[in-house]
Amino acid sequence: MSDLIAVEEAKKFVHEDITTRIATAQDAEAIREIYRPYVEETAISFEYQLPTVEEFRRRIGQTLIRYPYIVALQNDVVVGYAYAGSFMARPAYDWSVELSIYVEQNHRRMGIGQKLMSEMERLLQKQNIVNLCACISTTEDKNDPYLDKGSVRFHRAMGFQPAAHFEKSGYKFDRWYDIVWMTKSLQDHASPMKPVVPFSAPVNMSGRYHVVTLCGSTRFKDAYLEAQKRLTLAGNIVISVGLFGHSGDMEVWEGKTEGIDTLTKAMLDDMHKNKIDLADEIYVINVGGYIGESTASEIEYAKDHGKIVRYLENPLDSETRIPRDQIPENPLVRSGK
Repeated sequence: MSDLIAVEEAKKFVHEDITTRIATAQDAEAIREIYRPYVEETAISFEYQLPTVEEFRRRIGQTLIRYPYIVALQNDVVVGYAYAGSFMARPAYDWSVELSIYVEQNHRRMGIGQKLMSEMERLLQKQNIVNLCACISTTEDKNDPYLDKGSVRFHRAMGFQPAAHFEKSGYKFDRWYDIVWMTKSLQDHASPMKPVVPFSAPVNMSGRYHVVTLCGSTRFKDAYLEAQKRLTLAGNIVISVGLFGHSGDMEVWEGKTEGIDTLTKAMLDDMHKNKIDLADEIYVINVGGYIGESTASEIEYAKDHGKIVRYLENPLDSETRIPRDQIPENPLVRSGK
């Protein structure tokens, strides 16, 4: 199986609920546990000792000053991470970065590495980075218990090309290992070049955080507010509805004729699709599995525009719309979602 086919096959098995966001200091312990087997059981990392949680917090904070540091999550659990760092210290190297990706051992070959790589490329392009570089340990020993060529194959499948090979450059587990440098260009090598924008710069804030738009029936106001709080604390920018017309915000409908009522609903629906345009994903508030016609339309719109779709409750249940008369009645409900 070719490297490209292998990656495409892995993508088929990636869970729809895998998302990415910017790492925070609170992720340090989870990141450390993902990194642990790479240090203690493999030659993928050339570190001998697993860094402390405090050291990981320092690394995350230091990296985010200039470069992205992101995590992949499944059901709000960190299952992988990636970050960029300086390729070399001299200013002429500013447009080149070294990239690192680690995936939790039980979540490998599920397309998570590809998802992390794609998000890192998107963020680094916004910073005007040109060259991605990966330093990869390698061996010609097919029976080596600490290292295989999986990382080389992954990077080749992601468009990286070999650039340099250094023999017997790293010593670990009483063995000598080669390293290879692989590179990929994100954009043309133009002249003059735009300056690199530090990741912490305000101008780049729109690319720093994962943006989530909440969708669903406004009758579920409490569920909206709880999801908004939880997703915000997880490091996301959350875009919610402006009015809960079916949960108490009766000024949406009061004093309006039937024609104006219809126009108001059409305006709110159109505004919400604009909110979906601004987002990386939508999060569907589908209490009891309920998805109304407007929400179903928003889900279809999001999928057509390449947005990630996640659900408050089991997405398999959500695909079957529950009839309105089976949903507990809210005395403030009029019509709509």
